[in-house]
Amino acid sequence: MEIDGSVVYRCVSTNFIHCFRATPRHIIIAESPIEQPTNIKIHYINVSNPEKSMLITDNVLTAKHKDIAPRTSIVKNLFLVGRSSIYLLANLSDGIQIFPFIKERGNTTDKHDDYISNKWLLDNVNDSILTMDIVKETDYFVECTIGTKLAHLYAIHYNMIDHSFRQFKNMTKYENSIQDSINCIKSNEGELVIGSFDNFIHSIIGNKCESHYAMIENGKYDKKENVLVYVDSLKIKKYSTSYVRYYLTYLTNFGCILFMRNIRGQWETIKEFPRDFKKYVDRNEESPLIDCIINNDLSENELFLISGSEHGRLYTWKYDCKSNELVSSKIYKVAKTGLVHNLSLQDSTNIIFLTDNETSINAIYL
Repeated sequence: MEIDGSVVYRCVSTNFIHCFRATPRHIIIAESPIEQPTNIKIHYINVSNPEKSMLITDNVLTAKHKDIAPRTSIVKNLFLVGRSSIYLLANLSDGIQIFPFIKERGNTTDKHDDYISNKWLLDNVNDSILTMDIVKETDYFVECTIGTKLAHLYAIHYNMIDHSFRQFKNMTKYENSIQDSINCIKSNEGELVIGSFDNFIHSIIGNKCESHYAMIENGKYDKKENVLVYVDSLKIKKYSTSYVRYYLTYLTNFGCILFMRNIRGQWETIKEFPRDFKKYVDRNEESPLIDCIINNDLSENELFLISGSEHGRLYTWKYDCKSNELVSSKIYKVAKTGLVHNLSLQDSTNIIFLTDNETSINAIYL
């Protein structure tokens, strides 16, 4: 069967990829042996010359991860932060660790001469970080928000001058609105959007947290089978001080749902994007790793929607939010079977994603 797209990077057969971070020029990869998930190396490839790999670090602090099963993903997210000097921030499930990447613009390196590796750890050893996103960054510091399995939120500040971590904001009042594990956090122009496994979208606007239940309206809904595992958001200016907010969610065993919060603060379901899962698989979806993207870089009034899957397919849609019409939809067969996730849209021209049992980074060129 013909496969759409092309392979950008494939690891050796004894390794697997935890996750990656793509930029227009580089792809940064966290990788380890299948039988030794804690033996992590973070390296990068140049998109124009993917055969050559450069090590960033193999000093990933994983002492707390003992006796874990083969092929267990420890590195959940990677972020590039900073401006003059660039650092790599990694979510390691039990904490976050930061590494130098570019000391000065134009000089990619695997270390800073004056840098001491530092890691912030969760206080509760029974908790784990499921998701995080960058909220603010400057030449001197970076701030991120972390969501955990036990439904806790942490606002973490990292000082690039003295290499120290600290909690800079109490998130308890927002935690009180969240009743289940936090599976997704997205930062959007100073606002936070949070997804949780009980199918709620939590949108923090200003200092208030609004919660909206993501439920299938046109079709059979089963709260045990149709679980929200991801949410992405887009904020569009309507008037000088007013915004319309769109939220794209992924629900297992169904597909995607597009919601809108209008300028009056009212929520509505804009469109559902169900899939014929029985056509492709003979089992229920259960992975919390499937993600989706909402974007309008190509046109102010046209939403570009992307979704992964558990059955080797990548889905895209174009939706005109002015006329409320579906413009186009495409299905790409990007793998024989298995998860398609860790989606990254680059310059609105190509989609990069992880597939083939976490051994291959592929791309679809639009």
